[in-house]
Amino acid sequence: MKQYCGKVCIIGRPNVGKSTFLNQAIGEKISIVTHKAQTTRRQIKGIYSNESHQIIFIDTPGINSISAKSQVRSLNKIALTALIDIDLVIFIVDRDRWLPEDEWILEAIKTYQGPCVAVINKIDQMKSDSMLALLETVRDKQVFQAVMPISALKGQHIQLLLDHIKLYMPEKPFMYPIDSKYDINEQFLVKEVIREKLLIFTHEEIPFISNINIEEWIKTDKRFSVSIVIHVNTIGQKKIIIGHNGQQLKRIGRQARLDIEQTLGQKMHLNIWIKIKKRRV
Repeated sequence: MKQYCGKVCIIGRPNVGKSTFLNQAIGEKISIVTHKAQTTRRQIKGIYSNESHQIIFIDTPGINSISAKSQVRSLNKIALTALIDIDLVIFIVDRDRWLPEDEWILEAIKTYQGPCVAVINKIDQMKSDSMLALLETVRDKQVFQAVMPISALKGQHIQLLLDHIKLYMPEKPFMYPIDSKYDINEQFLVKEVIREKLLIFTHEEIPFISNINIEEWIKTDKRFSVSIVIHVNTIGQKKIIIGHNGQQLKRIGRQARLDIEQTLGQKMHLNIWIKIKKRRV
């Protein structure tokens, strides 16, 4: 049987559902999903495979055309660098309307000469007339090979989109074993899951740049034990994460552990400590 394999870059402005689409497409939760923008901070590769096709998805940080912060500029650079050696770009647009930020991204990726498919996400939250209007607006850009509506959260039309993506995959051998779901370091994945739960349970109260370090990693066939230290800036932030009688930290740890166990397929013991960063003199 012939094999088709290629790389697909998922791009778009913050919070349009890039990571949710990736997780749905490969059937595993490997990319962080929260209400907060720009929670993906580096390229994450997820892998979809069947007997004939393998698609290597690259999830990128949301591109922000407005902020001048150095961290945001760095995230933009990571996202645009992902366009190198790509077979297809998936440009995800939010349900509301085509925004100036979308236009800025379209201009920024003009150096990419390959095919690009626009995806309108969150159609489960749209009225039909609004969706048709947005479809027409995006088609009028005349740069996309196709414009496809989906709901990444609900899983609507995901398989239709996958089948369309397969049309752009070149004929060549698979790059990964057929049962592979991701190409990221397991330690990075564990830290990302913890960071996701930290954002979900503390909402806007803790900076998403909080450092998460692995102090101990023991992983064998019989034992999987991880010790994590979350570094925060103030005693107030430490109290928020720990919560009343430690209940907040327990929730964060429990939900993170369940997600990690499901993704890595092994029971684990997870310890989390909170430390205040030492101030430089």
